[in-house]
Amino acid sequence: MTVLRRLGALTACSVVALLSGCAAVYEGRYDFRDGWRKGEVDAILSWADVQRERLPQCRRPAAAADDVWVVIRYIRSGHLTKFAAPAPNGSFRVAEAVYVNPGRDCAEALGRTTSPSG
Repeated sequence: MTVLRRLGALTACSVVALLSGCAAVYEGRYDFRDGWRKGEVDAILSWADVQRERLPQCRRPAAAADDVWVVIRYIRSGHLTKFAAPAPNGSFRVAEAVYVNPGRDCAEALGRTTSPSG
């Protein structure tokens, strides 16, 4: 193979690798381009605590006074960010790896990982 062919093949492989790296789909269902990010449960709070701390929340929260909410820590544009969403049946625990999509309605804002490490 000539030097020019090798260089062309290397360039093509680099472009493919670069483009595919920007299209992450976590666990085959949580697409980065759709707003999904890897996160971790930082705290479990009541609705009153979420309001008091003025945390960003999912859209249209229909919260009852006894609802349990989780605070998720995740990276957004290179910065550590927090986001609150209701925890269905209080089923999350602190330090649990999750997926979060802040642009979704409350019922769809959190996703579970299938592996312990996320």
